[in-house]
Amino acid sequence: MVFAASCLGGLVGACGARTGLEIPDGGHATDTAAAPVDCDLEIAVELIPTARVQLAIWAAAPDRVATLFLTDATGRRGIGNRPGALQMNSGFHWPYGRRENVLPVWASVRLSSGAAPFPRVIYTDRRSEGDASDAETPTSHRGTPDPYFCQSFNPVESDRGHLDSVSCASPLNSDKGRYVTLADLAAGYGEPEELSPGTGRTRLLSRTSAYPPRRDCESTPADSLDVERYRGDALAAMPELDAVSRPTPTADTLLRVVWPVPDDWASAGAIDVRVEVNAEGDYGGSFSPSEYPSPQAPAGAWDTWAQTYGYPYRGQPSVVFEVAVSLPSRTREQAPVLATAAVPTLMGSLDASLVVRALDASIVDEPETAPGSGADRLRHQTDGARVRVEARQVRCRTR
Repeated sequence: MVFAASCLGGLVGACGARTGLEIPDGGHATDTAAAPVDCDLEIAVELIPTARVQLAIWAAAPDRVATLFLTDATGRRGIGNRPGALQMNSGFHWPYGRRENVLPVWASVRLSSGAAPFPRVIYTDRRSEGDASDAETPTSHRGTPDPYFCQSFNPVESDRGHLDSVSCASPLNSDKGRYVTLADLAAGYGEPEELSPGTGRTRLLSRTSAYPPRRDCESTPADSLDVERYRGDALAAMPELDAVSRPTPTADTLLRVVWPVPDDWASAGAIDVRVEVNAEGDYGGSFSPSEYPSPQAPAGAWDTWAQTYGYPYRGQPSVVFEVAVSLPSRTREQAPVLATAAVPTLMGSLDASLVVRALDASIVDEPETAPGSGADRLRHQTDGARVRVEARQVRCRTR
């Protein structure tokens, strides 16, 4: 796997890649009458994300799925599978709240392909999964030093408007959690969920999650013994996690992901490349804080910090761009094949259901009036496309 922040010259011949093709005076790649060859194939995906997005890029053939790229917050820092209720507020480097709605289409497709789920993480010993503070937690379980996340208890600085202007005021001791047990489930352990303003319930939790736990911290004697297992268990369920997890890309900068097509994929004829993109707090249309406010119900299940600090992060759900690209021949020289997508076709869910739906009019796609929102989480490129996918020959050898 190759990742690059940017490349010049578009996809065809980008970054000095060699295709083995002749370029006539007209400047267009053409097939040549060369001797039979044996070529490897690769796929290059280009897109320009907006700020603070979560991304998953994967390839799909009729009988298999391969993840090509996963942003670190999901793949390494475990925001999809950590302590705290899904609906809990968010903020700058907010440490709690399992974001099972972060990349639900990718998560659903991965599981439906037969991939293993991950053990579910809950708080070590808090009163409720709705607690954002450790104020009522036994002293022995009030967390250990955290290398990444922080938590502001300044109501002003923890709102959505300060995401780009605040920093961690002081180091955080975070509760890194433990695995839910059969005894927990038998006792009806769950998390608070507000169904509508003022109406809530306890949502029972399953033993597994569609997302990996965090792999970015070392276990200490003060942590649950499960913390030491997070990394190994995550890689056992998804061995490619280290290879595909990468930092959140720089806003408004071309991101290029190159995937060497495995030999057992090369006979597929065509591959579907899908890009799922999400951003917390992407308000627009019917997705706003008034529709999805900071949860208050069920009564007593959320602590003061959960109700008054941070901001209600549930805005427009994730969207998915789909690009079907034909694969070049492996046995004769052939020009690269380019396919693009300008609009998404699918959308994810805001809850934990991993429901995948066809895109509807509730998603904003108005770059002029709502730049960076909805479908414009991926910017238009010079040709109008938001996702460009090229399949091409590399390392061709004459037979």
